[in-house]
Amino acid sequence: MDESMNAGETSPAPGKRRGKYCAAYGCNNSAYDANGIRTSYHFFEFPKDVHRRNRWCTLIKRRHGHDGFLVSTSTVLCHEHFRAEDISKKLSGRWDLRKGL
Repeated sequence: MDESMNAGETSPAPGKRRGKYCAAYGCNNSAYDANGIRTSYHFFEFPKDVHRRNRWCTLIKRRHGHDGFLVSTSTVLCHEHFRAEDISKKLSGRWDLRKGL
């Protein structure tokens, strides 16, 4: 234990966790809340296929390359933008999307 911390101090920067943020227009869901505590949102990466990526962009009312929005390897959508039947939950805790979405 670090003895240099006073009784009133907390661990360094608990609110500085950034995590993932949903890319959907108007959605503020993120992996961590304002207090740095993990939320219950699950995130899915954009497809690498250009046609499917553009379809996702259309569905979330965004356009790749417009208004400062670019899809990268870290661009994600939260599970709230998918139908429950399109998500499969594994026993391991992993969430996957149905093929072709």
